Amino acid sequence: MKNSRLLSYLKELNPKERKRFRDFVFSPYFNKNQKVRQLCEQLLRLAPAWDDKKLDRQLLYKALFPTEAFHKGRFNNLVSDLLHLLYDFLAQSRLETRPQLQRHLLLDELLRRELHRDIERLARGYSQLQRQTKLRHIDFYLDEYQLYEKLDRHFFSKGVRTYDENLQQKNDALDRFYLLSKLRMAADMTSRNLVVGSAYECHWLPDLLRHYSRWEGGGEERAVFEIYHQVLQMLQGKEGEKAYGQAKRLVVAHHHLFPQEELREVYIFILNYCIRQINSGNSRYFRELLDLYKAMLDSEVVFRNGYMPQWTFKNISTAGIRLKEFEWTEQFILRYQEQLLAEERPNAIAFNLAALYYAQKDYPRALSQLHNVEFINASYHLGAKLIQLKSYYELDESEAFLALIEASKKYISRNRQLSEHAKNANLNFLHFIRRLFQLKSSQYRLRTVEFKKKERALSERLEQLQPLANKDWLEEAFSNLSSRPASK
Repeated sequence: MKNSRLLSYLKELNPKERKRFRDFVFSPYFNKNQKVRQLCEQLLRLAPAWDDKKLDRQLLYKALFPTEAFHKGRFNNLVSDLLHLLYDFLAQSRLETRPQLQRHLLLDELLRRELHRDIERLARGYSQLQRQTKLRHIDFYLDEYQLYEKLDRHFFSKGVRTYDENLQQKNDALDRFYLLSKLRMAADMTSRNLVVGSAYECHWLPDLLRHYSRWEGGGEERAVFEIYHQVLQMLQGKEGEKAYGQAKRLVVAHHHLFPQEELREVYIFILNYCIRQINSGNSRYFRELLDLYKAMLDSEVVFRNGYMPQWTFKNISTAGIRLKEFEWTEQFILRYQEQLLAEERPNAIAFNLAALYYAQKDYPRALSQLHNVEFINASYHLGAKLIQLKSYYELDESEAFLALIEASKKYISRNRQLSEHAKNANLNFLHFIRRLFQLKSSQYRLRTVEFKKKERALSERLEQLQPLANKDWLEEAFSNLSSRPASK
């Protein structure tokens, strides 16, 4: 059971959702199978520890059928039935968060049955829900269109041949829904074209942008459209930095107009622009990146189902360290560590604290953070080795340094999670840092002329070596070495 889809989905439910799912399964409207109810009860009792031994299929079957031998097919059918009930529960839970969608389905069914008596009263309630919501996202305009579509059908059923404003409202709502959807899709396509080198094409986009430029709407309704417009301009490189600034300003000011999932998507577009700028050598965007992450923390958009992804946690810590906001970064790590998934927490905390202590030049403390943690993920594992290696370099721990060089070479060469480019870049780094360490260890024994000769050769090698990981660090370490006087 431990690797089943059912269990993996149950693990994603929080305590309140588990209780509601049990009520759902025990409701005779949704399920009358007593054995499915018992299986549900058995499994939910194991939350949240989910002990592997107690999840043994034969033990669970024995609890359901005490006098029978294990029957694989029968057990699998019960698991499948419970899984499909979980699907229904998730759909029902989602429906409960969308009162407009519930009204839409109700009005649609009343119209299908030609029960027109309550249509206008229910539509007024639908309109009131629309007015009360602060959101102005894509679903809002789809809900508007669906409301006026129902009212237009209702009006048409009366057989009256006069002007119906619902038809015009339906058209206008559809225009807004379509325009906003296309702006969002165009931004997504352009972003993916940049990231993965694909060739997505958003049809009719120039015509739509011309139509948008003539739109005279304003206020918060216009803000959502303008955010996507500026994001698109930013991604297309049309006055990229100016569009970036506008998109950032607008999304921070109007974040309340988006549901969390869509707001996160918009932030990711803008974050990726910052990351591309940083990768192009524009280091001032580290400040922009951290400011964006701080805004995302304020609006809680960094969390998914109550948890922060470990790589988001790492990116925030890295930006804080790079900007030397050491006190803020340590507070961030300690404050948000409980928002990491339990299985990801030890690696994330150890690695990011080690990176922080290394940046503060507290090398023994950095090494101490990494000693008792076994990194399974290749990114963490390699990153931890590099922190250790740099710390040994700074501490002049030659024996540990050289031993780790050899161990790191073997790890990189054998690791299947790393691309060939990443392998070559990191192996070149190991090659160079070893030569740099050798020169550093011998500089006080070398005459100035000899030291300068080796220094020039190493400088040329640094310029030629491609690809090369951690080049900024190597250049700084080389610069620090060059500034030290050699013996005469």
